[in-house]
Amino acid sequence: MQNLNSILNYYIEGIMKEYNITDRMEAETILASALVQDKSDIAITDAIEKLVENET
Repeated sequence: MQNLNSILNYYIEGIMKEYNITDRMEAETILASALVQDKSDIAITDAIEKLVENET
């Protein structure tokens, strides 16, 4: 689970920097929305799904 947390933190911090957001919850919401949309980056979702499968 530590690898998944590292990846999620990386993307959350990137969103916070890119959009100049100081509220971590807002950045998490943006990431969550992107991951569930049909237009989300397939590479990101695939990597996260593989990590989740390996951790469970």
